[in-house]
Amino acid sequence: MLKVVKKFDFAYRGIDVVHHEAGAQLADDDACAAVALKEGWVKREKGKPAAAEKGAKPESEAALNAAIAGAIPGLNPLEDMTRNGVPSTAALERDLGYPVSAAERDKGMDAYVAGLPKD
Repeated sequence: MLKVVKKFDFAYRGIDVVHHEAGAQLADDDACAAVALKEGWVKREKGKPAAAEKGAKPESEAALNAAIAGAIPGLNPLEDMTRNGVPSTAALERDLGYPVSAAERDKGMDAYVAGLPKD
C-alpha cells in the first residue's frame, strides 16, 4: 500500500482525472502508482510489500527490475542507502518482501536511473 504525501491529479486513460489528497492511500497496482512513486507524490508504507508482489519474487528479469525501480523512490535516503549512494539490499527486501541480491539491486537501480527525466 502507498501513502499520498503530496496532493496530485492523475488522468486515467488520458481522460478521467482523479484527485489524490495527501494522507490518502493508493493501491500498489493502481495505474498511476509507478508514476506517483517516481515523482515522489507517494511513499511506500514501511513493512507493507506491494499487493501484487505478496513476497513472491517476480520470475522475469524485467519484472524484477521494474519492481526494484518502483521501490527506490519510497526509500529513506538517510537510512536505506549505502555509502555508495545505492539502496541497501536489506531495505529493498523489507519493502518488496523477498530477497534481493546486490547484482539484482544494481540492475534495478539502472532501470530506475534510465526512467528518470532527462535534462
